[in-house]
Amino acid sequence: MAQCKQSSPEFIQNVFSPMVAVLCSEDAEQMSRKNNLTFVELVQPFCRLTTEAHIRDPGNFAHTVQKLRITVKDMNMTNYQPTLAKRLLNEAVSSALPPCIETGKANVVTIGDYDLQLSSSTPWFDAYRDCFLEVAAPSNHEFLKHFLASVFVVSSSHTDPIEEFTKLSQQQHQQQHQLPSKPPKWFCPNTFKYYVLLHDVVEGEEEKAEAVYQSMKSVYGPNACHLLQINSRSVHTVSTISSDVPGALPDPWSQFISKETQPNDAGEADSAVQNDDSFPSHVTEGQNCDNHSNSLVAVETANEAMEIAEADDKMTSSILDHPLADSPAVPTNNSDDDMCSDSETETTEGTASHSNDTMANGSNGRQHGWCLTVSDHDRLRIFIHEFLVRGLIPWAERMIRTLNDQVTSRRGVGKSLFKKWFGGNKPSEKPTNNTTVVYTSEAPEMQMRRLADLAFMFQLYEIAYQTYHTLKRDFNNDHAWLAYAGALEMASLSVFMQGSQTQRQYPHHYIDSAITTYLNTCRSHQFATRATLLSTEALKSKVMYAEAAQQFIKMTSEDSDLRSALFLEQAAHCFINMKVPMVRKYAFHMILAGHRFSKSGQRRHALRSYSQSLHIFKGKDWTLAEDHINFTVGRQSFNIKQLDNASSALRHLLCRESQQTTSQQSAFLKEYLFVYKQHLQQSATLTSLPQLPLPLINSNDTKTWLGRVDQRGENLQAVAVNSFDDDSPSAAWQQLEELLVRNANSGILPASYKPSVQCFSSKTLNSGSPMAIAGECVTVEVSLANPLKIPVVLTDMALIWNFFPGLFSDDKNQDDTPKAVTNEQLNTAKNTVARALIETGVIQEVILEPLETKKVHLNLVPLQTGELHITGVGYSLGSRSPNQLTTEQRPSFASSITVHGKQNLEVQGPRLNTTKEEKCSKMYGPDRRLDLQVVPEMPLLEVEFHGFPQTLACGEVQQTTIQVRNTGCDPLHRLTVAATQWDFFSFGHCDLPPDSSSPYQVIPDQTDPLEPERVQQPRGYSPVAEVPIPGSSLESGASVTVPMWIRGPTSTDTHHIDFMFYYESVSKNPPLSYRVLRHRVTLKTCNSVSVRAVAQPQVDKQNTKTSESLTVTMEVENMNKTQDSTITEVSVLQVSCASQQWILQHLSTQRNVDIKVSSQESVFLCFKATRCQDCLKESGEGSIKFSNVTFDQHQISSSTPPCSDFHFKSLQQSHTDRQNIQQIDPQTSPQELKNNNQSSLSLIVFWKGYQVDETGCSCAIVGQHHIHMNSFGVPVTSPPVPKIRMELSPVVFIRDSNSAPNQITNEASKSQLVRYCLVHSPQMEHDFHKSRLCFVSVKLVLHNCSLEDVECEVTTRPEVTRVDVSSVSDLSATDKPKSQTFTWSGLVLTRVRIPIGQTRTVPATACFCSAGVYNLCNFQVSAALHEGATVDRMFTVQQQTSPSIITIYEAS
Repeated sequence: MAQCKQSSPEFIQNVFSPMVAVLCSEDAEQMSRKNNLTFVELVQPFCRLTTEAHIRDPGNFAHTVQKLRITVKDMNMTNYQPTLAKRLLNEAVSSALPPCIETGKANVVTIGDYDLQLSSSTPWFDAYRDCFLEVAAPSNHEFLKHFLASVFVVSSSHTDPIEEFTKLSQQQHQQQHQLPSKPPKWFCPNTFKYYVLLHDVVEGEEEKAEAVYQSMKSVYGPNACHLLQINSRSVHTVSTISSDVPGALPDPWSQFISKETQPNDAGEADSAVQNDDSFPSHVTEGQNCDNHSNSLVAVETANEAMEIAEADDKMTSSILDHPLADSPAVPTNNSDDDMCSDSETETTEGTASHSNDTMANGSNGRQHGWCLTVSDHDRLRIFIHEFLVRGLIPWAERMIRTLNDQVTSRRGVGKSLFKKWFGGNKPSEKPTNNTTVVYTSEAPEMQMRRLADLAFMFQLYEIAYQTYHTLKRDFNNDHAWLAYAGALEMASLSVFMQGSQTQRQYPHHYIDSAITTYLNTCRSHQFATRATLLSTEALKSKVMYAEAAQQFIKMTSEDSDLRSALFLEQAAHCFINMKVPMVRKYAFHMILAGHRFSKSGQRRHALRSYSQSLHIFKGKDWTLAEDHINFTVGRQSFNIKQLDNASSALRHLLCRESQQTTSQQSAFLKEYLFVYKQHLQQSATLTSLPQLPLPLINSNDTKTWLGRVDQRGENLQAVAVNSFDDDSPSAAWQQLEELLVRNANSGILPASYKPSVQCFSSKTLNSGSPMAIAGECVTVEVSLANPLKIPVVLTDMALIWNFFPGLFSDDKNQDDTPKAVTNEQLNTAKNTVARALIETGVIQEVILEPLETKKVHLNLVPLQTGELHITGVGYSLGSRSPNQLTTEQRPSFASSITVHGKQNLEVQGPRLNTTKEEKCSKMYGPDRRLDLQVVPEMPLLEVEFHGFPQTLACGEVQQTTIQVRNTGCDPLHRLTVAATQWDFFSFGHCDLPPDSSSPYQVIPDQTDPLEPERVQQPRGYSPVAEVPIPGSSLESGASVTVPMWIRGPTSTDTHHIDFMFYYESVSKNPPLSYRVLRHRVTLKTCNSVSVRAVAQPQVDKQNTKTSESLTVTMEVENMNKTQDSTITEVSVLQVSCASQQWILQHLSTQRNVDIKVSSQESVFLCFKATRCQDCLKESGEGSIKFSNVTFDQHQISSSTPPCSDFHFKSLQQSHTDRQNIQQIDPQTSPQELKNNNQSSLSLIVFWKGYQVDETGCSCAIVGQHHIHMNSFGVPVTSPPVPKIRMELSPVVFIRDSNSAPNQITNEASKSQLVRYCLVHSPQMEHDFHKSRLCFVSVKLVLHNCSLEDVECEVTTRPEVTRVDVSSVSDLSATDKPKSQTFTWSGLVLTRVRIPIGQTRTVPATACFCSAGVYNLCNFQVSAALHEGATVDRMFTVQQQTSPSIITIYEAS
C-alpha cells in the first residue's frame, strides 16, 4: 500500500496549497539560468514555511498556521493538453517501479498458509497520484487551484526596474481582466501582488540595488517588495569546482525537474532466471526505472530533497527495448486516463519522452544551483518567509474578512428555504448531465465558495466547514450538482483536517456521496478521482480499510484502464491490511489489477500483479485460475522479451493434467512453440512479394490527386491544400477557370482548352495520362475492406511502382528503351536506387476492424522525369486480438507471423458502347489514372491569407494581406485571381501601411471643404483582378505580401466565396500552359446600417424644364437589435457624391457635427446637390467628380482606392441589374435612358461603428454603402429591401351572445376555475409560557379565472363532506383537528360566489400551540359553475397552490 512520507493531514494540506503565479523579466530569468534553473524552479525546494505563523479569523481570534506550503508556477504556463496529461501519467507509473520489486525481491509475509511477497510501498501509485494532482486543470466551480498572488521579478541590472515592474503588472492585469477565459485562472479580481528585485551578488551593483529597493518600498510598500540576493559564486569559480569536492552542496532541485529517459536498444533476454520452481519470484525486465523512481514524489523541504538526491545517485538502471508485437491477451489501453476522453493512447513503456521548458541537467555539465551558496539558500528561505508572513497571510486575512462581510450582508436568514419555496423554474428532480446551474463569478454562492476555499487553504478549517455546510444546502436546492459535490467533498475534508480539535465524527458519507455525484450526475471522472485519492488517505489514517477499499473499487470503470488498475491494486492492499486479512480477495483484485495494467500498456506492472497473485493460487488445486495466470505471465514475459521466463510460464500449462478444452490446449501449445522458435522466425527472409488475400481492394474506387492532401480537417489558411472531395468537376470552378483563361488570351477561349483536373477518379475522363510535376507530391487514395469478423492489422504500407526514367530529358543519345526501376525488390542496393528516383511515403500501421471499410492515403514524390506506373500496394499483414476494443491503438502482439506482400491495383475504364461489336460484348476503354507522366519542374504557387476575418458587418471594409509564395523551381508571371463575388475584394495600391487603423486614406482637417476631385471613370471593371506583384513575376522561392481590401456583402447570410488563382511559367514551352490554385472561404455577415435616399428636383421659375439643384433626403438606420446588438452605435463620417455633373453640399447638416445612430434608431439628413455647368465641357462624358460632405474632423479621400474601387464595382453591378430590367421591360425609350444617365448620381455613405465581440471587447469598424439614383423622386435603398410576402390576417371566431354558454367538460379546465393564495405575515414571535395558543390572522384571496360566475367552496377540514352544508352552516372549532401541529379557528366550511374576473377574500384564523415552521396550505378549495339555485352542484377540487410558510418563534 502507498505509504506517503507525510501524514494524511499534511498530504491533504499540500494538495490544496495556495497557488502563486510568477512573472519574470528576461534579465531575471538570465540571472537564474546561471544555475541551470528558471526562477520558478529556483524557489521550488524552499516553498514551505519552516516556522509557525498566525492568522486571525473574522471574529478577530488568532489561529496558528503550521507548515504552510505554497505552489509556485509560471504565469505563462498553460494547462496540460489531454494527450500530454495522459502520457505523463503513463510515464509516471511505468518509470516508478524499483528493481527490487521488479525482480520479485519483495518482503515475504506469512499469513496463514500463504507466503506472500508484499512490498511496503507502492511508489508507482505515489507517482500517479502526484502527477494526477499536478496535471489536473482548474475548474470554475471551485477556487482551490486559482492563483491568489502574483510575484513580479526584475533584475537589479535592469536599466529601469520600476518601469519593468509596471510593465509586468500591466501584463498580468491584461491577462486577468481582458482574457478571463484563458489560463491561468485567478482567485479574485484584486489578487495580491509582490515585487522582487533579484540581485547578483558577484556581478551586480549593491548600491544601485539598494537604491532601487528603497524606491520600491516607497512605491509598493515595505510589505509588498523584497530584495533577493543570489549567485554568491561566480561562473568562473563554478567551472573550477568538481562535484566531488568535499563541502559541495547536494542538488535539491532534481526532484522538481522532470528527467528524460535515455533509450537503450540492449535486450533483456539474458536476464531471465533459469529456476522454474521460483519463476514468479524472478521475473525481471530491464526497464530504466531507477532514475525515475522518485521523480514525481512530492518533496517538501530542501533538506529532504537533498537526501533523496543523494540516494538516487546510488541506483543503477537498464533500458527495456519496447516490443512492437501485439498480443491477444494484452490489448492496448482504450483510455488510460480520466484526464483525456480521446481513444488514442501512447504506450510509454520505458521510453518517456516528455520534455519541459526547463534546461536539461546535463546540457552544460553543471549541477543545478552551483552558483548558490548556503547563504543564498538561507536568503531564499527568508524570501519565502517574508512573502508569506508579511504579505500573503495578511492579505488572506483581509480577504477572508471582506468576503465574510459580503456574504453576511447578502445572505440573509432563510435563504435556502426561500429558494426552495419561491425559486420558480428549477431543474428536474432526476438530474441528468445537463441539469446543473452555472453561477456567475460574483454570485453570492461563488463568494461563499471563495471564502470557504481561502479559509481551507490557510488552515481555518472550522470557518471552512461552516461555509461548505451552508453551501451544500444551497447548491442542493439549486440542483447545481457539480458545485454541490465539491461542497460535500470539502466539508468532509474540513472536519478531517480539524483532527482532535473538533468533536464531530469524520463524515465519510459526505465525500462518498460527492464521489457518486461526480460519477453518475456530473460525469466528471477527474474530480471523482481526486476525491477518492483524498478520501482514501483519510480513511486509511483512521484504519477504515474496508471503506477505503469500497471507494477504490467504485472508481474502476472502462474510461481509464490505468486508473482502474492502480485503484484495484490499492483495494487489494486494503484487504490484506485489515485486522483479519482477506487473502483471497487480495489475490482476486490483484488479478483484476493486472488485467487492467495489461490493457493500459503497463506490461511490467501487469507481470508483477499476476506474479504476486500466483503465490496464492499455486498448488491449491485451483487449476483454471492457475492456468490463466501462467498463460498471462508467459504472454507478458514474451512482450518484454524475457523469452526464457515466457517459456517457463507457458511450460506449466503443458506439464500437468489440465481441465482446459481441446481448442484452448491447442492455443497454449501454439503459444509455447511460437515463443520457443521466435529466433528462427525472425531470421527468415522473403525473396519476392507474394500476393495477399486480405484486405479486399476495390481498384475502381482508387483516386489519384496531383498534390498533397491535408487530412486534418482544419480550415487552413494555405490555399494549396485540398481534399479528395473535389473529384467531381464543379460548374462554379469551371466558370472561374474559363473566365481566367479568356482574360489571359484577350477574351478568346483557345480551341485546345480543357478544364484542369487535379483529382482523377472513376467520375473523370481518364483516357490520357495525368501529368505529374517533378518534385511535387502525388497522393493515391485506396479503399480497403475487411470481409472478416476479426481485426486485421496492416503495417508498413506503401505504393508499389515501376518507373521509366529519361522522359523529357535533354540528352538525345539516351537509349530508346529505358530500363524500369521498381521498389518491389527487397535488395538493399536496388532499393537505394529506387529511393533516389522516387520518395515513397510509408504508413506505419492501419487497423481494419471487423467488416470495416477504410480509405487510406498513400503518397510519393517523383524526383526525375519519366513514366511512372503505380502497380499496387505493399504491406505487412497480421491479425489482432479481438479483446482490443478501440481502432486507434497500436497492437502490442501479433497472433501470427506477419507476412510482407502486395496487392495489384488494376483499374477498369468505362465500358465502350459505340460500335456493334462493343455493344454485343463487354469492352472497356483505357483508364490511365495510375499511369503518370512526370514532366520537368514548374512554378508552384502557394497563397496564404493573413488577418482574414470570419465575420463581417454588411458593407464593412477591412484591410487584409495575402502572402504569395513560389515554392516551385521556375519563376511565374501573369498572376491573376477571380472570385465568385468579384466585388468582394480589391487590391488597390500599397500606399497604406499594413498596420493602419483605417482602410481609407484620410486627408487632414481643413478649414474650408476641399474642391471636388475629378476621376476618369473606368470603362468597365473586369471580374478578373491582377495580383500586383513587383516586376510582374515571382522568382523561385520568393514570396510577396500584397495588401487586399475586402467589403462585406450587403445581405446577412453565410457566404461561400471561391477564389481561383491563375499563373503561368516564365520559361518557354512549359509542359503546362498555365496552372490554377483554388481556395474557398466561408464568411458570415451581420447587420450594420440601412440607407434610404431620394432626390427631388428644385424647379426654377424661369426654366421649368431643367433643374439646376436637387434636394437629397437620406435616412440612415442602425439595423442592429437592442437585445442582441453586435454594433452598439454607428456614426456617419462622410457622405460623398460621385456624378458627372452634380456636386453635393450641406443643407440641414453642419461640418464637424458628430452624427450617431443607436440600435434600431434612424437619422434623417438633407443635402443640396447643384449642377456643375462646366463639368462636361472640361472632361467629357467619362469624367466623374467626387464631392464630399464630411461630419468628422478628417475627410476621407473617396476618389482613391479602395473606396473608388468598391464604388465603381457597385456601380457596374447596378448597371448590369438595370440592363436586365431593360430586357424585361422593353417599353423604356433610349432617350429616357440617356436622360436618366445624365441626371444620375451616386452617394457613398461612410460610417463607423463599435463592435462588441464574444469576450466583451469593443473595436472600431468602418464601412461604406452605395446609393445609385437614376431617376428623380424614386427612393433607393442600400441594401435593397426584399419584398415581404403578404399574409392573410388570422381568422377570429366570435361567440354569439345569444348562444348557450360553453360547457366545460375538460377535467383539467374544471380544476383551474379559481386561483387562490394566502396573505399573512411570514413570521411571528409569541411567548408560549404566557399564552399557550398563538393566533394568526390569514386572508384567503380567491380569483375567478373562468368566463362564467363560479360558486366556490372552502373547507379547512377536508373530512367534512359537502352533504354537511345542508344541515350545518357553521361548525365550531372545538372539534378535534386532523393535524396535531396547528388548527383553524372559526369557520371551517363556507361558500362564496365570485363573478367573472372578480376577486373575493375569505378571512380565517390559524391557531398554533408551539414554535416551528408550518405550511398553511392544508385546506381544500372546490369550485363549480354557478347555475341558478341548484343545490347539488358537481364541485371540483382546484389545483393546489404553492406552499405558504409561516415561522413561529419563541419569544426570548
